Amino acid sequence: MSTYTIRCIRFALLYLTIGIVLGATMAFDRSLGTDLRPLHVELNVWGWLSVLVYGLAHHMLPLFAGAQGLSRRLTDLQTWAAIAGVGVLVVGLMTALAGWSDVGGAITAVGVVLQLVAALLFAFLVAPLLVEGGSSPQEG
Repeated sequence: MSTYTIRCIRFALLYLTIGIVLGATMAFDRSLGTDLRPLHVELNVWGWLSVLVYGLAHHMLPLFAGAQGLSRRLTDLQTWAAIAGVGVLVVGLMTALAGWSDVGGAITAVGVVLQLVAALLFAFLVAPLLVEGGSSPQEG
């Protein structure tokens, strides 16, 4: 497996673990649900599912398409943007929960932008692999 795939799987498992702990915490104390639900959802949907899908897709799609590897620089940027986007957004949400809503909102916005960049880069990298006879941005 590529370093990108392993990196994404490791962080996806980390985000899943934290998300499960938050979910269990909310199950034991229902009053925390209002505050922790956004963190729980972010960690499980974007942190676990999206980061895992990115990593597995970077491994499988070039193999299935019979293409050479995707651009290393763009794939590196895409995976780090996805991973950092989740982390930054979670920090922003926690900062807002701590009572600093202006700062938390700004940090959250940075996380959202990183996630958007990651999603757009992913589409740019893999879309050509899904078109018959297409080629992806190659190594470089």
